[in-house]
Amino acid sequence: MNMRVHIMSDTKTRQVHSAGFKAKVALEAVRETKTLNEIGQEYGVHPVQVSHWKKALLEKASELFEGKRGPWAGQRDLTGPPARAPMGRTIIPIPAPV
Repeated sequence: MNMRVHIMSDTKTRQVHSAGFKAKVALEAVRETKTLNEIGQEYGVHPVQVSHWKKALLEKASELFEGKRGPWAGQRDLTGPPARAPMGRTIIPIPAPV
């Protein structure tokens, strides 16, 4: 007597979430207006995953501001004339003596 048993698996395939989705969920977790369980249910992800994304966001957030003093930091030409003269004054370049 040969009997074959077929086991059907109920496992799901792994979901791939976009960076924008992860950021949205992580920001929701950072706000702390809802629990991680509530956020996980709302977005369809496990609460542990929500906490991982939150932790990653908080760790990487400071890197956005490291070494920058403005949008053009390190690209300024400080040897030329100022961008504009003080109010009511005109800057006239004087040629160097020969």
